[in-house]
Order: sequence, then C-alpha cells, then structure tokens
Amino acid sequence: MKKAFFVLLSILVLALMTGCPSGDPGLGGNSTPSFITWNGNANGSWVAVANNDSVQFTTDGKMYYNGSTYSNITVNTDSKSDATVYLNGIAMASVVSASGTSNTTIAEMKCPDGSLVSIVQSGSTIATGCSGGGTSGTSTSSRTVSGINGCFGSVFSDTSLYGWAAFTNQCSQTVAVTYCNGNGTGVCGANNNLAPGAKENSGESMSYCQAHNNFIYFTCPVGYMPVNPNTLEYIRPSDTSYVCYK
Repeated sequence: MKKAFFVLLSILVLALMTGCPSGDPGLGGNSTPSFITWNGNANGSWVAVANNDSVQFTTDGKMYYNGSTYSNITVNTDSKSDATVYLNGIAMASVVSASGTSNTTIAEMKCPDGSLVSIVQSGSTIATGCSGGGTSGTSTSSRTVSGINGCFGSVFSDTSLYGWAAFTNQCSQTVAVTYCNGNGTGVCGANNNLAPGAKENSGESMSYCQAHNNFIYFTCPVGYMPVNPNTLEYIRPSDTSYVCYK
C-alpha cells in the first residue's frame, strides 16, 4: 500500500521562516550562507533528494533550496554523517550516506521507508513529501531490526552545561537514540551517533524533565531510525512500540 504525506510551507510571508526579513542570509540580497559539509560526501554540502534534485543545510541547521532558507525544516547538526531532519520540530527524514557513481559516497535525504524525499516548488509554496512501497513482505522486513534495550538509565544534572538534564550511553556500541517526554507530549530530541560512555545533553531543565515523567528512549543501531511498526512513520512521543528501519 502506498503512503504519502505532503506539507505546504509558505515562503511569501516568511512566517514559517525567520519572521524577520533580515534574519536569514539567502532570503535576499547578495549574502550567501555557510553550509554543512557532510563527511565523505563527494558532493560536499549538497544532499541528494528525489528527481535528481538536491538541497543544502546551513551550518545552523536550516534547509536551503533554490535560493531560500527554510527555518522550519532543520537538521540535527551534531552529526555530519547520519542526521535527523525535522519539519516544524517533528522528525520526518534523515540525511544518510549512500553509494554514488564511480565508487563514491554521497549524502541523501531519505524518508523512513528508504525513499528519497521529494521537494516540489510551485510559485510561493514548497512541498516536501515522502512516498514508498509496501508496508509488508520482504521489502519491509529486510529493512527492520529490533531496538536496543538497556542503554540509558536515569537522567542527571549536567553541571558542565547549565545543569540541564543529560544521560549517558551505557551500551558497548555506538547507537542512534531518539528521546521523548515520558508522558507522551511535546517533541523528541535525537542523537544519531552517540558513542559508548558519551553523554547527550537534552537542553531541558531537570524540573522540566521530572514534570514530563523523564524520558523514554527509542534506541537503534547507527544508520537506522525508530519507526512505528505498523505505519513505518518516524516515532512519535505517544508511540509505545517501535522497530528500527533503514
């Protein structure tokens, strides 16, 4: 069964961008922003999407396409190889390494089902979309693995960074972790390359964490993302089960 989603993003009023005409370079004038260069990417800062198109991400994580910056389409800048892409704060895709021509490696922006993200611009709007193949059978099962349990315990106050709530990877392998409020509300954070013994600072206060029933963790091998096992859509705070999808 095919599945698709499209979200229209206004670029006329800029309400979905910076909210300030001079805020983002690339929205006007002769200024050009600085872009993330992805590790091992033969195309440098360019990230391949569907229909032989490509996008870039600024060094502060905003998507740049066809001369405009979109501050509500962002990427996790902690990783320069596998990184989560967010739409209005909700994870929708990932920037991953893929095989290019002539034995090169390129960066691609992929949906949870493994298809390339579509970027369609029409007049004053831009649409981003994901569509993919069947959600059952070998094509799905060959791409899924079980999540990893027991990597994260209680949060602690990170005194090196404002006392914000943090946690440590207690597993012996590097993992990709998405962490959400334990009460199923709000948006999730993610670190797609957290090494053994390394900590992740959530940027939230300890009181916020406690008020939202701490964190729940959706943990996968590096290169995989946690998805709802029934819909294969990226995990949401309210989900109670998941599989890891590549």
